[in-house]
Amino acid sequence: MRRIPAALVGGAVLVGLVVMVLKIAAMGTPGSGSIGAVFLAMAPFAIVALAFLLAPLFAWLKARSTTYAVTDRRVLFLERFPWRRVRSVSPAEIEYVHVSPDPDLTPGAYPRGSVFFKRLVYGSQNRWGRHPSERIGFLDVPDHLEIAGLIRDLRDRAAPWPEPPE
Repeated sequence: MRRIPAALVGGAVLVGLVVMVLKIAAMGTPGSGSIGAVFLAMAPFAIVALAFLLAPLFAWLKARSTTYAVTDRRVLFLERFPWRRVRSVSPAEIEYVHVSPDPDLTPGAYPRGSVFFKRLVYGSQNRWGRHPSERIGFLDVPDHLEIAGLIRDLRDRAAPWPEPPE
């Protein structure tokens, strides 16, 4: 059984709170004008709840519209959602190769998993001394072990990093 994403749970809780407050406001005195004020006050919470609920859908659409390729010279990402973009990673940029199997492997299921090979660090340090980062790789692909082998071969064939000057 697949795990329920935390975004869906958080969004459902927020939607429940919004509905509860709106019901309480609707039970107020008729003609008092308080319902419009409550709707206005609850609008930001409703927008956040909607964002929580739609986040898994956008992630699924992005993953569904992304094509991955490993060539003899680089690794390619061809993205079509939310806009068309081509990203590439050269062999010298491959930092590591980490294979993450699908947690929903049932006996006889077609083996799927993710292959990560680079960490993109951006922004400034947070208060715990860590930088925000993002793992770059192929998400939920069939034959992930074979793809990891191709990426390792590509990395190993690349020229070694130049030695720093002394």
